[in-house]
Amino acid sequence: MDKRKESIIKMRLGRSRRIDVTWMPVLIVVLMIAAASSASSGDWVGHGGHWYKTVEAPGGISWPDAQTAAHAAGGYLVSITSADENTFVYNLAQTDSVLWSAASWIGPWIGAYQDKTAPDYSEPAGGWRWDSGDPWDWATGYANWYPSLPNNGDDNWPEEDFACFFLGTSYWVDLGPAAGHPAPYGYIIEANTLPVETGTISGHVSPVG
Repeated sequence: MDKRKESIIKMRLGRSRRIDVTWMPVLIVVLMIAAASSASSGDWVGHGGHWYKTVEAPGGISWPDAQTAAHAAGGYLVSITSADENTFVYNLAQTDSVLWSAASWIGPWIGAYQDKTAPDYSEPAGGWRWDSGDPWDWATGYANWYPSLPNNGDDNWPEEDFACFFLGTSYWVDLGPAAGHPAPYGYIIEANTLPVETGTISGHVSPVG
C-alpha cells in the first residue's frame, strides 16, 4: 500500500476512535436527576392548598428526629384537622409499604405530640398539639384515635407522647420515645407552599386534590 494512503487511513481511524464529549454535560444532568429521584421517598403531592410528602426511614426514626428533618425540608410533620385530610394522608402513606411495620402494627409518624408544659396537660389526653401550630380542640376539633387511645402506654411501652398511624387503618395510635418502643419507618411532611429543595435536582410534583 502507498505510504501516503496508509497514513491517511491511520489518521481517519484515529479520529473515529476519539470520544465526542460535547454531550457529556447533558449526560451528567440526566444522571443527577436520576440519582435525586432514587433518593426521594415520595413526590410532593398537592391537596387542599397544601403539599404533602412521605419520607422513608427503613432503620426507624424517632419523632423528634423526624420533626427536625421535616423542618429542614421546608415543612412540618403533617397536621390532620379534618376527615377529608386524614383520608388523603392515609391513602398517600398507603402507597409506600416501607412506611408500615407488620411486626409492631404501626405506620409513619404524624405531627401530633403531647406538650407536657401546656396548661391543659394531663394523661393521657391532655396537652396534645400539632407540630404546625394548628389548634387542637378536643371539643370541636378533629381527631381519629384508635378506640381507647391515647392511653399513654402500659408497663411495656410507657410515656407515649407522639402519634403515628395504626397499621391497616386510618386511626392514630400514641407512641413513645423510650427505649424498647418500636420506631416507625418513616414520616409524612406537610408544607404550606411547595418547598424548593436544595442540594438535589427534584422535579417530583403531583398537583392533585
